[in-house]
Amino acid sequence: GMHASITVHLTSNYLLEEGQPGKEAVWGRNQKEFLRRFSPSTTEGEGPERLKNLYFLYLLELRALSKAAPVLRQIEFKSGQTLEDKKIIEDFEVFLSRVESFPDHFDETVMFQSGEGEELLASFKANFRNISLLMDCLGCERCKVWGKLQIQGIGTALKVITSSPSELSLSRHEVVALVNAFARVSTSIHELGGFRTSHHDEL
Repeated sequence: GMHASITVHLTSNYLLEEGQPGKEAVWGRNQKEFLRRFSPSTTEGEGPERLKNLYFLYLLELRALSKAAPVLRQIEFKSGQTLEDKKIIEDFEVFLSRVESFPDHFDETVMFQSGEGEELLASFKANFRNISLLMDCLGCERCKVWGKLQIQGIGTALKVITSSPSELSLSRHEVVALVNAFARVSTSIHELGGFRTSHHDEL
């Protein structure tokens, strides 16, 4: 899901034309590259499954935000600017209310029940640790930071949905990671709309 999200970001803000002296580079949506990475005909049928994984990740993080809402509402915003803090609090409350009002939240009790669910969760955690270690090998510092932030966000989402609400506590770093990871996935979902409009029959 995270890989699909990153791919959507890359193809929706793609370098379409190199910059020249006196002329800025052109960036935009690359339909051809998007289809190459997601169309069944160019991915041996795996493209649609990759997009399903993206939606699964979106629903998982959405559920985590909904479950963590009581904890998130206790966060104090203190930037030193009273009006700015008030606006942030109001916007955050609107955001959380919309998250909670979503009618089809992911049901973690089905996936993470005893026995097989516990093994699946342990497998997820091991994979996240391995991916996080691989991120250290990236040459691009910006990619490394965003990658680790998203991995931390997914890990925090798993922590939230597998914890009892009465025992849940989140560090500031975990909150930042969770919200930012959801923002990246949400943007990917939004960008899919433009791609699907142009090539609905191919996906």
